[in-house]
Amino acid sequence: MKPRILVVDDEKPILSAIQRSLRDDFDVTVCSSIQEASEIIKAKDLDVVISDYALGSEITGAGFLESLSREKPYIARIMLTGYSSSQIAEEAINKAGVFRFITKPWDDEHLRMVLYSAFKRSSIIRQNIKLVEDIKDKNNKIELTASMIERELKLSAKKIERSKEDISVFQDNLNSINEMLENISSARNFSELVSSTLSGISNIVECDMSCIAELATSTNEFLVYSTNSERKINIARSGSISDLINNMKSGNYSPLILSSIYASQDLKENLFGTKDINSMLVYPITLVTPDDPCKVFMVVLARKNKKIFDREETLRLKDVSLSIRVALERVITTNHLQTALKQWENTFNSILDPLFLVSKDYVVLRVNNAVEKILGKTSTELMGQKCYEVFRGSDNICQECLVRKTKENKSFEYGDVSPCFDRNNISASSYPVFEEDGSINSVIQYNNDKSAEFKLYKQLIQSEKLAALGMLASNIAHEINNPLGGVLAYSQILKKEVPSTDQIYSDLDEIEKACLRGKNIISNLLDFSRDSSNDGKQLVSLDRVVKDTIPLLNICLKGHKLNVNIEEKDIKVNGNLGELQQVVFNLITNAVHASGDRGEITINVSSNDGNANISVKDNGVGIPHELLSKIFEPFFTTKDKGKGTGLGLFVCNGIIQEHGGRINVLSKVGEGTEFMIELPLWRE
Repeated sequence: MKPRILVVDDEKPILSAIQRSLRDDFDVTVCSSIQEASEIIKAKDLDVVISDYALGSEITGAGFLESLSREKPYIARIMLTGYSSSQIAEEAINKAGVFRFITKPWDDEHLRMVLYSAFKRSSIIRQNIKLVEDIKDKNNKIELTASMIERELKLSAKKIERSKEDISVFQDNLNSINEMLENISSARNFSELVSSTLSGISNIVECDMSCIAELATSTNEFLVYSTNSERKINIARSGSISDLINNMKSGNYSPLILSSIYASQDLKENLFGTKDINSMLVYPITLVTPDDPCKVFMVVLARKNKKIFDREETLRLKDVSLSIRVALERVITTNHLQTALKQWENTFNSILDPLFLVSKDYVVLRVNNAVEKILGKTSTELMGQKCYEVFRGSDNICQECLVRKTKENKSFEYGDVSPCFDRNNISASSYPVFEEDGSINSVIQYNNDKSAEFKLYKQLIQSEKLAALGMLASNIAHEINNPLGGVLAYSQILKKEVPSTDQIYSDLDEIEKACLRGKNIISNLLDFSRDSSNDGKQLVSLDRVVKDTIPLLNICLKGHKLNVNIEEKDIKVNGNLGELQQVVFNLITNAVHASGDRGEITINVSSNDGNANISVKDNGVGIPHELLSKIFEPFFTTKDKGKGTGLGLFVCNGIIQEHGGRINVLSKVGEGTEFMIELPLWRE
């Protein structure tokens, strides 16, 4: 339904212009006099009234709006005038309480925005008025209950002697009841309600101690609330509490008076923490809550003296039980609604992808934190605006708008690319929210950010390429091994046929050494390219890990100064040789990239305190302190685009953690970086 607007102006061209401008979005009624406007206001339910200041009568537009504010305060009032007088503005705001003051000539778009804001304000005021009426209705019910109690007490009072003392006692009780009803009706939470109830009952019924008990069937607990404490009792572990509950159920939750004979010592201690009790009065109150159709509370009073509770005192509790029941239902329902609202908000904001709710008029009703993060604006700034203005900065509905399609088809809609964001990696799905009559109330649009999926997909392609490259390297190594083996064999045969003093012998010796070196490099390459993920762990020497990895990086290390310090030989750990080689390979490669063409790289192998250590240090550019906490995250890289996947250190960290170790890093910008690996040292 369109917002209902009344425009009052004695200039018909103004009325005609406003009506033409607003008729598509608003239900506009126009008139030229206050008398005519008054008749329309009586006959039609309006949301906003726009009035000119000068209406050609004794009463100004401000006076007319002032009277309207008294009669129908929920109607938003807007002053539209060609005067720019501060006196008129002051009169309109202070006396008439206008929502906005707009001067002629006006801007149509601005006028629409003001009208939408005024309509929302009118709706909120209507809701507040309804809420106040509901509260008044409930208070009237409570007052009616109090009136009934008062009448019943007065009838009972006629049966006793009309002495001044009795009348005084009766009046005191009545005042106590009224005070109690007032306090429990204004209680804001359960704790205040318990305190007000117990304090009020102690003035109505003589008792030494009192408490309110709650039967929590979901947790099988008996919750005991007193003015300053709260206790939980496991029903299954307390026979006296179980007996009390069974007696209540069998008696159809009727009041129960227990003398010291029938009240067990265990029950007294559970409820009041003492055995020094002569009698107890248990008054059950059952109510319906959102979670339990038969929620049971018990008001329990206790006396230490010999006087046992009687039927008259039970009737006094009966007089106030309805008010207590209403107050309990109100507090519990309010808490339930607040909890449900908080859970809904938390659920909405816990969705990591952008999610928003818009009205059928494309007005943003709710956005989650992901939308705020992408747009850089708070939900307060976004709500109430048109979605196409917020997301696209446009004055028109998006061409591929899923909200529009959902409204037209009244069904789920999907788009590979969300029209709301300037990013191709976000898809969108929109879902209609229906009213009871089948009309669409609003539309939820879920936008799926597929950036991580794209990154994983690209990494999968890269992994497949690397696997193919490893297989190719393995095949090439096998092919090279065959002729290399022949060259090595012939060089060794020729060495036997040539004197050792001959120059040819020296040349053959160099050929043999080169062949053996090439064979060693190919062997290391085969070991490195082989899939070691399924290999079991075994004793691995760390100096072998380093020495077998370095030859694979000879070309990469050209121009760099490499220092290898192995403090003691044969430092062994229980691990996977191929995986540890992969870690060292990645760390040395990163050091080469970080230290430039003429950098210095130092590798140390040592052991101490039961740990085997490998460190790779460079004198490169270093890593900024604010980035150190992110370097082990997947897809994070400081390298230029196309020079790194952001998975090297992430994989290295995972491998070392699987070996029961850890990687530490020290870095200073402009001085260099050192990665230190700690692994459990193998001991016999």
